[in-house]
Amino acid sequence: MLEISVDLEIIKDMSESERLQYLDCLLHVAKRFSPEREGNLSVALGSPNSSVLTQRFHMVLDHGSTKFRFRYLKNFFLAFPIFALLIFSDFFVLEPYAIDPIEAEGTFELTKETSYLVINPDGGYDIYINHQYCSTVPEIDDSFSDLYDIYQNPEGAKQHEINH
Repeated sequence: MLEISVDLEIIKDMSESERLQYLDCLLHVAKRFSPEREGNLSVALGSPNSSVLTQRFHMVLDHGSTKFRFRYLKNFFLAFPIFALLIFSDFFVLEPYAIDPIEAEGTFELTKETSYLVINPDGGYDIYINHQYCSTVPEIDDSFSDLYDIYQNPEGAKQHEINH
């Protein structure tokens, strides 16, 4: 990235023929400092992977053209959402929900397998958990009606206890 940045800074005021001379110079340096001669000390010019040098050539040749500007804008619009997500992820911490054991002590859960309701003749509903009376509630929300069975009388509840 540093070499590409330097390339773009150097060529910004060059004519097309001067750019071609610059690329010719880069090619000569790349041949001179090939990995066989110098080891792997140079980063891009002597790299066995020619894609970095090829990328530098394309950047120099396309600099200032509409194609270059479009590629730059396309990369910006692809990178911006990723960068924004990275930054905004620091503002939110998603943690798993767990009930504090101290707060959970003395609570219970109504499920169809462990609980049922009996309509109380005085109004409301008697809650039974594990076949034991627990409490009476004045009303229940319809959205919870599929969580437990509701019986009209204690005899229906007794039949429930025998079956379960």
